[in-house]
Amino acid sequence: MADEEITTQETYKEAPATEEEKLKAEKAPAKKAVKKATSSDSLIDQIKNMNVLELTQLVQAIEKEFGVTAIS
Repeated sequence: MADEEITTQETYKEAPATEEEKLKAEKAPAKKAVKKATSSDSLIDQIKNMNVLELTQLVQAIEKEFGVTAIS
């Protein structure tokens, strides 16, 4: 009898979400992916518009921040 109660409770927890919740869940990951692509594109556009001095300063800042060197 106790097993039946647990099964009933588990079935209740696994009940499907409302249509509104399903739509939110479906749309949420797509928005995150779009934001990620947008921020990457934005960053690339900013780098494209930098002059040589700004790029040198960026490389130096990255080297300092992450403790690496960019050797060519």
